[in-house]
Amino acid sequence: MLPTLAAQPHDSLLHACVHGRRRDMVVLKASGPKLRDYLQGQVTQDMRRLDAAHAIYAMALTPQGKAIADMFIAEGDDEALILLTWRAHAEALVKRLRRFAIGYTLRIGIVADMAVHSVQGPASASLLQGAGLPDPGPRALAAAFGDGVLVLAMPEAAERGYWLAAPGERLDALSLEPGLRVDEAVIRCARIRRGHPVFGVDWDASVHPLNANLSEYDGVSFDKGCFVGQEVTSRMHWRGGIKYRLYRLALSSVPAMLPAAIHTTAAVGTITSAMQDSDGAIYGIGRLPISIADADVPLQLEDGSPVRIIEPCHG
Repeated sequence: MLPTLAAQPHDSLLHACVHGRRRDMVVLKASGPKLRDYLQGQVTQDMRRLDAAHAIYAMALTPQGKAIADMFIAEGDDEALILLTWRAHAEALVKRLRRFAIGYTLRIGIVADMAVHSVQGPASASLLQGAGLPDPGPRALAAAFGDGVLVLAMPEAAERGYWLAAPGERLDALSLEPGLRVDEAVIRCARIRRGHPVFGVDWDASVHPLNANLSEYDGVSFDKGCFVGQEVTSRMHWRGGIKYRLYRLALSSVPAMLPAAIHTTAAVGTITSAMQDSDGAIYGIGRLPISIADADVPLQLEDGSPVRIIEPCHG
C-alpha cells in the first residue's frame, strides 16, 4: 500500500511543523589521535570542510568504488566526531572504517543509547527555541551543539527542518509540543515528497554513487587527494561516466507496485519510492538516464499514466 500523508500532518508540514523519532537512523561516535587524517583517506568528502558550525555528507566506498554506507559527520562537544547513518548499514560502516585503521588508535562504534529525532516544517526554528535548543540556521548541514544535543539542518526537510542527536532520554525530556509528534511513517512520507533518496531504498551498491547524485548532495571532493575508491570515482567524473541520476517525480496515478518501471516506448527507468498527500498529489523518486531526462520526452507508467520530472534530487 502506498504511504499516504494524512490531512493533519500534511497541513502541519506546510504551515507549522511536526517532529518524530528516526528509528531507521543510528548514531556513531569516533575518536582517537589523528582521526581526521585517517578519515580524510577513507571517505569521499574533504574532512577539512568540517567544523563546529557545519557538518559534511560523505560515503565510504570499496576500493572498486562501490558504496558501503553514507553518513553525516559532525563535531561533538568533545574531541569525538558524531556520525549519523542508516541503521541498515551502520555495522557495515563500523567494520569498514575499522578495517583500514592499521597504525591509528581509532575508537568507533554505534552508541546504543543515542537516538535521532526529526523536526520538520516552516515553524521548526520556533519549536527549537521553545525547547531551549540552538538554531544553526537553514543552510543544509548547518550544525550547532547545545545542552548535550546536536542540532543539524537536514537535507530531507520539506521546507525547513533539523535532526536532533542525543541520548534517547535527553530527547524524550525536551519540551517539544506533544500534539505535533508524528509516527516515523509521516517522516518517511515527507522525505519522499521532498525527493530525498535513501541508500538501500532508492539505490544500492550496484549503482555507483555518482549515478545516485552524490555530487548533487555535495558528498564528494575531487581535489582532496586520495581516498578508498577514489580512482574509479574520479575516472567516472572526469571521463563522462555519469549516465544516470535520481529524480524527484510527480505521478498521475498510484503505481501498482514498487519498484515500478518508467517507460517511453520501452522501459527506461525505475520508480523506487512513492507517496500520496492528503490533496491527492503523488510524488516519487526514480532513476533515469540523464539523456532521457534532458530530452524532455514523455514518460509514463506501464498503464500509460504520465510521469513528470520535477527536478534532480539534491541537497
